[in-house]
Amino acid sequence: AQQVRWQRRMREMSTQEVADRTSQNQDEITLTRSVIANLENGRRSYITMDEVFALAAAFGIHPSVLLSDELNRTEIDWTAPPVMGRSFRP
Repeated sequence: AQQVRWQRRMREMSTQEVADRTSQNQDEITLTRSVIANLENGRRSYITMDEVFALAAAFGIHPSVLLSDELNRTEIDWTAPPVMGRSFRP
C-alpha cells in the first residue's frame, strides 16, 4: 500500500491516471480507480500477483519494488527468476 501511493505520488499521477495506464497493457489486468484507492488507504488488505504486475507496468518499474517495505530502495536483484514464469516488460 505504501509503495503504490509513493510510486504514484512520485510521478504526480492521480489514481485515475494509474488505472488508465493499467488498461493500456493488454497482457495485464485492468485496475479501477477505486481498487487502487482502496489498496493505498488500507481498505483492501491483499493484492494479487496479477495486480502487482499491472501496477508495476503502469509505473514502469520492476514488480519487486512494489513488494518492498523500503520506500527508497535502490538495490534490486534483477537476476531473480520471474514470479510464476512471467517476465516483466515495463
